[in-house]
Amino acid sequence: MIVNIGVLFSPVGTVSSTFTSLASLVKQIPSSAGKVTNVELDNFRFKVQLSDDIDGDQQFSVTQIGELFELSLAGLSSSTLRAALNDLANKLRSEQIRQGAILDVKTLKLKDMKLSVELDKSPFQVKTYSQSVKKAQVMNEKSVISKDIMRSNNRLLLVDASNLISACYFATAYGKEEKDLMKSSTGVYTNAIKALVDRFISIVRIYAPTHVAIAVDEKRELLLRREIYPEYKANRDGKEKPQSLIDQIKLSYELFDAMNLPQVKVDRMEADDVIGHFAKRFIAEERGDVIVLSNDKDLFQLLDGNVTQVLSQNVEMTRDAFLAKYDGLTPEQFADFKALCGEDSDNIPGVPGVGEKTATKLLKDFGTVEEVLLNTDSLKGKLKEKLEQFAEAAHMSKQLAMLYTDSSALQDINFDELVMKINKEGMRSVLEELEINISKISAA
Repeated sequence: MIVNIGVLFSPVGTVSSTFTSLASLVKQIPSSAGKVTNVELDNFRFKVQLSDDIDGDQQFSVTQIGELFELSLAGLSSSTLRAALNDLANKLRSEQIRQGAILDVKTLKLKDMKLSVELDKSPFQVKTYSQSVKKAQVMNEKSVISKDIMRSNNRLLLVDASNLISACYFATAYGKEEKDLMKSSTGVYTNAIKALVDRFISIVRIYAPTHVAIAVDEKRELLLRREIYPEYKANRDGKEKPQSLIDQIKLSYELFDAMNLPQVKVDRMEADDVIGHFAKRFIAEERGDVIVLSNDKDLFQLLDGNVTQVLSQNVEMTRDAFLAKYDGLTPEQFADFKALCGEDSDNIPGVPGVGEKTATKLLKDFGTVEEVLLNTDSLKGKLKEKLEQFAEAAHMSKQLAMLYTDSSALQDINFDELVMKINKEGMRSVLEELEINISKISAA
């Protein structure tokens, strides 16, 4: 009997994400006796094949040379494989602790059934556009949590900048000619700015956040996901934005800066990834709860009892609401769901012929895309054929759909630096110049 197990490593892996992936692989190792007969690593998908041979090797060794770790998997027994993977994971974590820094996985290679992991400092750079965000001076400072941060009523507001700006623009431009949109006496379009300020103040009044971050997208052509799949969001390329929107995008960021709202951008990453990182870290460190302001469904992956997403018209998407909407699937399965169904708006291919109902049933039965594809022998007919034919597309689609929340570069931002301190005078100055009169400003 042959048993196949597998896991998907992050294309932008860190020690933390690799530790999690290895732990997931260990859980899949059968308790029955077995022997490693084949190992594959293809596009970050790691597969191990086990036979029912009881004569597997009982000895293993994880070697370390500097920041390079190597483990030979050839012929290991299933029980020894479990111990070997755990040892590798623990050695990676120990190296990170020893260096007192967050380490990325520089290379992940497989040759002659020997797995090698090379660590290095993150190549990504955090770009911040507000004076209120500065990098921590030393890594140890990040573990120091102030008394203010630890108050149970802390709340972090995470804003998807481009999503909010676009939503405000199109909500106020619907059914109108561009020439009829709200503008100042000097001809500067202001309809989106007015709506944005109204919306932001409304959110602040309703949720009373103590901390805030504005997440900014990288240029589409520079995205990591474009390296994984060149056609990612290609359906949006070449579509011209109205000049009135383009002008107000720049004004919006100037307004954020005047309001002292920290803006954060990471090379090659999307705003969703930035939001995902801060949300998960804020919750993991038990600092309070999180409000995500965005209409983007990709962020549904973050929903738990402490994370709420606010959609248009301040409609809330909670974990319970997600479970009801997606027939019992969990937010953690949403990337798997999109990997099977695909996503037209982001040009994620998925598996042709697999719709939402089929994807839901498959994930209820098997849990993840990886498990679905490892168990196609239990399926029949065209579904089995489609899943086997488009297995590569499904794996790739999950890489496109999942959030990359473990960017070590973002660890340099301390939550104390995201404490919300709105500069009302700065906001008034910009709005007065644009001839926008908002009486609610004082309430912010």
